[in-house]
This record gives sequence, structure tokens and C-alpha cells, in this order.
Amino acid sequence: LVGALRLSGVTDLGFWVLPRVGAILSLGQFSLRFGAGRSLRTPSLDELYHPNEPGFTGNANLVAERAWEGNVGVEFEQTSDTYRLNAGVSGFARRIQDGILYVNRNAFEVRPENVADASAVGAELDAKIQWRAGRWRWAAQGSGQLLWSRVDLTGDALPTQPAWSGFIRGSTG
Repeated sequence: LVGALRLSGVTDLGFWVLPRVGAILSLGQFSLRFGAGRSLRTPSLDELYHPNEPGFTGNANLVAERAWEGNVGVEFEQTSDTYRLNAGVSGFARRIQDGILYVNRNAFEVRPENVADASAVGAELDAKIQWRAGRWRWAAQGSGQLLWSRVDLTGDALPTQPAWSGFIRGSTG
């Protein structure tokens, strides 16, 4: 069981208390994970103070993006003299306040703005296997992610966040 309490402050944006709690329970070849807490994303210097120029400008009125989030997952691991297998599935949920999005207000200007609150829910599946036969070693790894998100104001998905992604990789040596 792990707990943390952090105080984060940014000039002109205020202070926030960011609690976090987590737990890991190992049951033989399985591990169960849980975590919950609050996070903070402060605007970057470029988002705040980018000089006014055609196409993009900063926004000194931005406030920090805050979120409450939780995650849960299960992992499996099995090993022998010739192979090692790891696999896991996890899910998360996040409630975002004052989300910072890049808004095209007219044909000539894009700027970051605190548009609206948003929600995001997702899942990830990850698997990795390594095995050997004599002098040869092989490895394969794959991962897939799903994301459902919604901006409260528009009902649209969060821009720049893909609904799904994944990869597969293999090696030998």
C-alpha cells in the first residue's frame, strides 16, 4: 500500500494539493494493481506567452488543467528454464477540469484555451514473451490501447488523442 501527498504551486496560477494512493497485491503468478489520485498539468511557457504571429498566439489567461484519475490492472507472469511470459490488462478513468485545447477561433489564429471539462476512459493489453533454444534467443512483444473520451461542451472526442493504438515487435539473436 502506497500513499503520497504533494503540494504543487505555480506563480500566478495558485497552489494545489495532489493526493495519490495505490496498492499492489501479489497472488502467486498474478498481481493486482489499483491507484487513484489527482494530477495537474500547468500550461507551458509557449502556451502562455508565445508571441502574437500569424497562425498562432499564446494565451496568458490559461489556468492549470486538473484531473482526478483512477486505474486498475492485473498482471500474469510465468517463467521456466527456457521462457518467460508476462501479460497484463489495465483500465483507467480520468475526469479533467479546465482542459487545455488548441482552438481555431478564425481562419488566421489558433491559440490554447481552457475550453471545458472532459472525461476519458481506456484500457490497455500488453504481452511479452522471451524464450531460448540453445544459443538462440527470441522475443516478442505486443500492446494495444483503447480510449474513449468526451469533451463536455461539444460531446466530441478529445482532439489529438487516438481512439486506439498498438504495436507488435519481435527480435532474435
